Amino acid sequence: MALQGTLSDIGIIDLLQFPFAGRKTGELIVTSGKQRAALFYKEGVLVHASTEQHEGQDAVVEVVDWQEGTFEFQPGVQAQRATIEQELHRVVMMALKTRDERRDEEQRRREEQAARDRVRSEQMRQHGLDPDACEQLEATVRNHSAVQHASILGLNGDVLLEAAASDGQIEALEEMRLLVHTLRREHPRGGLSRVFLEDAAGTLVAQVLGEGRLLVVLAAPGVALGAASMAAGKLAALFDKGKS
Repeated sequence: MALQGTLSDIGIIDLLQFPFAGRKTGELIVTSGKQRAALFYKEGVLVHASTEQHEGQDAVVEVVDWQEGTFEFQPGVQAQRATIEQELHRVVMMALKTRDERRDEEQRRREEQAARDRVRSEQMRQHGLDPDACEQLEATVRNHSAVQHASILGLNGDVLLEAAASDGQIEALEEMRLLVHTLRREHPRGGLSRVFLEDAAGTLVAQVLGEGRLLVVLAAPGVALGAASMAAGKLAALFDKGKS
């Protein structure tokens, strides 16, 4: 006969150890929201655990964090494979330790990111860039399939802001930015407002913003010149309020 209940009736840690006390064999199914875990016991020994994302010890790490949900124990169900070899109490203790370490690491990353965001916002203000506009530029680049990279250069060609669609380095990007910065500075007629460069690596659009800043956008190979131009125009609109 199946045993059923909720995690408000019995905490997840006690539940995981429940079959051990009675030396039970069977399958413990735990459901929390859209998450589901299956844990198999043989005479009270946990021999296999799986979720949609993990199995073995990693699955137990995932489950020990669940606080709400339901469970059902089906006695007599045999595991088809074994992914856990350690004693149950060690499995649970290691899962709790790993969970706490991951929480600490996640908290550390959040704090470090918050500190980086504060420094970056201050730098943007020092450069006269709107932090909200910077965030919009980064989000647009991440979500725009046509754009590989975008950056804003200062009067001296220094990079004030850059955003990339991926973590990969774009070959010769520094050289391309230096080229368009030099071209704008040394253009014999002055007043240069937009530059297009196209090669096998893609299309580069450079557009002058307010206060002499330069937006450099690199579109992916195969993107039409018009599409690259429109993408650069939308990004420039975030920053060109002060353009004279």
